[in-house]
Order: sequence, then C-alpha cells, then structure tokens
Amino acid sequence: MSTKVDTKKGPLKMGEYCILPLPITPNSNAKRYFLYRLHASKKSEASMLPSDRTLFVTNLPDTISEDDLAQIFSACGAIEKIYIKHIRKPLPDGQELEEGSFKVISFAHIVYQNAKSAKKALTSLILQNYVPTLTLLPQDGVKNWLLAYYKARPGTAQLQSKVDQFMQDFESQERKAKMEEEAKKNLRDEDGFITVGKAGASDGTVFFQAAAPEHVVTNKKKKKKTKELTDFYRFQQREAKREELADLRRKFEQDKSKIAKMRESRRFKPY
Repeated sequence: MSTKVDTKKGPLKMGEYCILPLPITPNSNAKRYFLYRLHASKKSEASMLPSDRTLFVTNLPDTISEDDLAQIFSACGAIEKIYIKHIRKPLPDGQELEEGSFKVISFAHIVYQNAKSAKKALTSLILQNYVPTLTLLPQDGVKNWLLAYYKARPGTAQLQSKVDQFMQDFESQERKAKMEEEAKKNLRDEDGFITVGKAGASDGTVFFQAAAPEHVVTNKKKKKKTKELTDFYRFQQREAKREELADLRRKFEQDKSKIAKMRESRRFKPY
C-alpha cells in the first residue's frame, strides 16, 4: 500500500466530509468510500477526544481493525489512539431477510498527537496504489454466514480438547468445594452454632447433617437404653398395681419367716 500527501490536489469533498475511495479487492475497480471530518467533541469526551486533533471516520466495514486505519491515516502524522465502534440497527420493514436481521454501522475516532496532523488529513490525504488487507475485505451475505458457520463448529479434536478441559476444571472445583465444606464442619461460629452440611438422596430427599464430635465418635458403639412408657395405657396401670401388691405380699411373708426363725433360735423372755 502506498499513502501520500498531496498538498495541491487534496481529498474529494462531500459537504463537510472528506471522501477517501478504497478498492474493495486488489486490482478491482469497485471501491468503498470512507467519509471523515474533524470531530465535534462534547464536554464529557473532550479529554479523550480533543476536537482539534480528532478525526471522525464513518462508512467503515465491520471487519476493519486499528492496524488498517493506522496504515492509512498515519501518513499525515503520529497517531495517539484509535477507537472503533460497531452499532447494530434493525432493518426497515420489507428489507428483512429473516426475523432478527440487522445492519452493522461501523465508525471510528482517530486521535493524532498534534492538531497539525489532523489538519493535514483534511486538506491533503489521498491514496495511491492501495492494496487492501484481508481485514478490509467485506464479509457480507453468504460469505459472512459461511464464516460464522465454520467458526461455530470447530473440529472434533478441538471440541474434544475443550470438553476435556472443561470437565477437568469442573471436577477440580467440585473437589475444592467439598474440601471447604468438610473443613467448615464442627466449627462453632460467634453465636456458638455448628455448621451443618446438606446431603441429597436419589429420590430427591434432602438431609442435613453435621460431623460427629470426637467424644461421640469414641462412644459410638455404646447403645442407649430405650425408654418405654410403662403407665400410659390403663391395662399397664392395673398390671403395675397388681405386681406392686404381689411384691408387698412376698416381702411380708419373707419378713414373717425371718421373725419365726429368730424366735426359734433363742429364748423368748417377754418379762
């Protein structure tokens, strides 16, 4: 590509815009026309886009890059920064090829390091023997659809590699989360509560459990005696009273036999 500054001829004009014709493909008579002018900066963007050294460039292809613009406009002077923006707008009624169709409007702001460079671009920038790069070639219609189709469907080897990497990351995160959850068990917070964990069953039932303290683990084999209600039912109360009376009679008979044996073993002297 050759870019030159012609102070005598200068760029073509259309209203307030300068016209920069670019061939779409090498050795092609078809051209794409870049339109540019001095940018009218707002107060909010004056520090980022100074009006005296910033160009506003529009009618750009959506595939253009900062390097492409730098190669073209750097002939007028050193460039400080390039900002590219793409806006999607819906197509008017009757022009939609399918539901959700839209057109892309691309424009850029080129900030020079000094105001002289921006003024030179407005008065003397033209192109000669320009060869477009691949990023400038339009990707519209079927070409754009095919490009998006192949980008969205990588090869099996690349897909398998991405799946394996995803599963490794997922399993690593699961292990890390489980270790953190286990570490939190049996730890009392400021209020004295112990964190419990959540465990799920195959039928969807959720159980909450906490790790057993050490003194519970050591005595885990000891069985607790089950407590039964012995006087809940009326028949239980009757049987309890009957057993109590039988126990009293048995003790009374035992006491009588002991007293009789004591009388026989020694002399009884009432007086």
